Amino acid sequence: MSLAVQTKNNQPAKPQATKLQRRQQSRRYTMHRRNQTKIQKTCDVDFCIVIDCTRSMEKWFELIKEKITQLVVTIQKKLDAKLRIAIVCYRDWFDGDKRIEYHDFTDNMDQFQQFLKKIRIFGGK
Repeated sequence: MSLAVQTKNNQPAKPQATKLQRRQQSRRYTMHRRNQTKIQKTCDVDFCIVIDCTRSMEKWFELIKEKITQLVVTIQKKLDAKLRIAIVCYRDWFDGDKRIEYHDFTDNMDQFQQFLKKIRIFGGK
């Protein structure tokens, strides 16, 4: 005969962790937090965004630019490091000299935003 213990909402009861298991979990969490703090304080981040700028993206392009701005702001707030950002816009081969446009890595977000505003959709078939 088997007897299963159930909780109030008819879910099987989870086995209790032993004292040793709880201590090991706590130690792992503490080490993770220490390592995470060290990583955040010692790393700078280079973040490059690559965008398809052909006409096939036309309906979504303004939303994409908004989301890129939101993403950069969020990363800056959550990251305890220097952030440099770059952007590459690509189009089809036959679109000539403007098939690739880019803004090199910068930590000046005003420059980045100005470049982002100037990007235009064209080309493609």
